[in-house]
Formats: sequence, structure tokens, C-alpha cells
Amino acid sequence: MKIILILIAVYIIYRLARRRRTPTEEFLRSSRPPGPAGARPPERDDRPITRPAPPKDREDMVYDEMCKSYIPKDGALTAQVGYSTYYFCSGMCRQQFLDTKNNPY
Repeated sequence: MKIILILIAVYIIYRLARRRRTPTEEFLRSSRPPGPAGARPPERDDRPITRPAPPKDREDMVYDEMCKSYIPKDGALTAQVGYSTYYFCSGMCRQQFLDTKNNPY
């Protein structure tokens, strides 16, 4: 019997503490600005948040294998090795890359 009374007391304390932390529906209704009679509250927007598309005039960026950086594609130097095209920021990076490809050790 004692356990039941303790559980009921704990539940009542829990409900009172929870009521104090969160505003009740009555409080929310009183804090809303008055609207036209019979007006419904605005519905929640459940659309996913998406990033805007990048501008079309943005130039493509390519990866420089030697510097480990990205550079604009139209200003990059290139090297064909097999079926792959590699892009570089400078002639020095390009030459270092070709030297390592030709002599890997």
C-alpha cells in the first residue's frame, strides 16, 4: 500500500513540474494576437530546407594533385597520363607530377 501511495505522489509531482516547464494551451491561446473570427492558425511548413543552386556563371574548380588545392579549370595547366587528365596550378607542379609518374621510386 505504501508503494502505491509513493508512486501516486511521485506522479503528481512529475505532472506539476512538467506543467510549470511547458506553457499550457490556454497560455498559448492568450498570447496569440487576435485574428478574424473563425480564422485558423497558420499551418506549419514541412518542406525540407534546401540549399540554393549555385549561380550559372560560377566557374568549375579542379583539383591540383601536387598542391592539394582547387583551382579554376580555365586557368589550370593540364597533363594527359593514360586516359586521365590532371590539372595543375603552375608549371612547377605539373613538372613534379610528371617526374613522379615517370619515375615513381
